[in-house]
Amino acid sequence: MHSRLLSSLVASLGSKSQAAREFKWMKQAIDSGHRLSLSEMVQRRLTSEPLQYILGILSLSLLKGISK
Repeated sequence: MHSRLLSSLVASLGSKSQAAREFKWMKQAIDSGHRLSLSEMVQRRLTSEPLQYILGILSLSLLKGISK
């Protein structure tokens, strides 16, 4: 199952190293209690959704812009 998801990510991103990095971060998020499954995360990433949105990470610069 994991190899199929990773293969899909590699095909979408075009870079094996980038896909492996993102896949690792997705698995770490799940280990930390993320509400989405690995499959759901990969499916969202395959639609070109930014990884930060999927993982729920906001940049501090974005937060500063919102508070103004």
